[in-house]
Amino acid sequence: MNPKVKENLNRLTSLNGKAPKTITRLMRYSATGIFTGIIDLIIFIFLVEIFQFHYLLSAFFVFIVTKTLAFFVNLKWGFKDSNAKRLNAYYYFIVISIVELVLTIFLLKYLVEVLKIYYIFSKVIAGIITGMLGFSMNYVFTFQTKRQTYLEKSVKIHFKKKEAK
Repeated sequence: MNPKVKENLNRLTSLNGKAPKTITRLMRYSATGIFTGIIDLIIFIFLVEIFQFHYLLSAFFVFIVTKTLAFFVNLKWGFKDSNAKRLNAYYYFIVISIVELVLTIFLLKYLVEVLKIYYIFSKVIAGIITGMLGFSMNYVFTFQTKRQTYLEKSVKIHFKKKEAK
């Protein structure tokens, strides 16, 4: 990647270095999601319109390809200070992605076949919903960071108090 582009993306997604880490991670996760979402949508439309694959089968195939790409981009850019081991992180990412995939398929089927929403719009709607879910779950489970969350600190303090008694 062009160093200038990389520098500008880093500045933009961290609000020029002024954003808290969580906001920076969310913005980078979102930027990665938009990038892979565009790739997802292009390949999805190509498979359905050109190769005449069923839209659910196309969604399944494209999901696997773009989620793998998103994992590596998120690991190297959005969560670069993560202390998660790559193999463990990929395992969690895949499990969460399977949850997202199942939700995507059900949402697509419901939106297209029940609500009669055009399949491309349905794909975008499903992508937004599962993207928000994916960030939340990956933030907590996949890309554990060096800084403990408030909940983790509270739990440790709670158990230390019980042990002291």
